[in-house]
Amino acid sequence: MRETTPRLQRIYLRISYPGDGTVKLHASLKPPDYDEPLLVLLSRGVMPMGQPFSVLLVSDPTQNEALRGKAATVRVGSVTAGPAGSAPKVVNSGADAAAVLDFTLPVSRDGIDGASAYQVARAAGYGGTETQWLATLIGAAGKDATTLLGTVTLSETAALVAISGGTRRLTITTPVAWGVKIGDDLAVSPVSVPAGYATHDVTVTGPNTITVGLTAPLLAVGASYSIQCRVRRFN
Repeated sequence: MRETTPRLQRIYLRISYPGDGTVKLHASLKPPDYDEPLLVLLSRGVMPMGQPFSVLLVSDPTQNEALRGKAATVRVGSVTAGPAGSAPKVVNSGADAAAVLDFTLPVSRDGIDGASAYQVARAAGYGGTETQWLATLIGAAGKDATTLLGTVTLSETAALVAISGGTRRLTITTPVAWGVKIGDDLAVSPVSVPAGYATHDVTVTGPNTITVGLTAPLLAVGASYSIQCRVRRFN
């Protein structure tokens, strides 16, 4: 009976390191020198044409110029105007690894001038001249934000004992003509403020009666101060 199973044979793989980031395996049916790195494979069949062949194994692609490749670059080339309404185009006039992008962008269409606001008013039935129409756009003068009522004097005198420094409230009676009443929103602004003094909020506590918050330093016995303040009502 004829044997159909291929015979078993040894394949010797000799290992070498070229130093370029690769490992080479040199295969042969003939044993090489055994003082070199060597692998022995068992194979059934015959080597192609009975000739040795080499196998390239990659150990570090970054160390091999052919395997590493080069970084690609991209830059903008020309930018030209295309017909109005056309689609934008981008063409690479460079290479795959060094792209140069040329742009063709459509120009904008000129719009149609519309009617002026005065022309629209005329079409809607307005019969006056343009000057008269412009005058109608100016509204009536509005009210002032505040109304100046007058001035009050914030004062204290340390007659018998010293007055300690800090924040306190002073009660002031306003002129009847001002018509101050509960619910009014008032504010005071000093004409001038001595160093160390500051005025704060205003509260209406009754008809023609307000209290004003004040920060003042220590007032020694016999000393006094006087601060003139404008009083305004918010409209």
